[in-house]
Amino acid sequence: MTTTLAEPVEIVIVNDVIAALKTIKSGNDTFYTDPRRIYELYGNALEIEEIPAIIVTPVKSPGSHDCPNGLERVDLTLAITCVTDVSIGGALHDDFSEVHKEIRRMTVDVRKALLVDVTRNGLAIDTKIMSIDIFEAVQSQPVAAAELVITIPFRHQTADPTQAQ
Repeated sequence: MTTTLAEPVEIVIVNDVIAALKTIKSGNDTFYTDPRRIYELYGNALEIEEIPAIIVTPVKSPGSHDCPNGLERVDLTLAITCVTDVSIGGALHDDFSEVHKEIRRMTVDVRKALLVDVTRNGLAIDTKIMSIDIFEAVQSQPVAAAELVITIPFRHQTADPTQAQ
């Protein structure tokens, strides 16, 4: 089945990741943290001012994703299977005694939000969490950070990246 999109499949998938992360709100039985801002960033993540924050950064610029599987026959239409990698960073500062616990809670929240729909509304084959790194706060700088790297394989028509397969 082919789905025609207004933008390339890869960009719609990254937007879906951001939308999934925007469901993170504390105060319910599902999530622990309440980020002030969740957004896509191209540039220096160290310059963020609103903390806690979750920053989504495609590892490669849109349109330069990897297509390691080459061409495949899908529903009698020539399609290509590609992979986009996305880095999701979380940063927070708080009472120093709790920041190490809170950054881990934030990574749990991100994982929960991402795994609700691993197909990104039917546009992706899967969403895989490849790594999670925690960067601890220290007394002199009570800002903790985390980075989750996810990989999302997807298909689109060879000649038109707005035609999802």
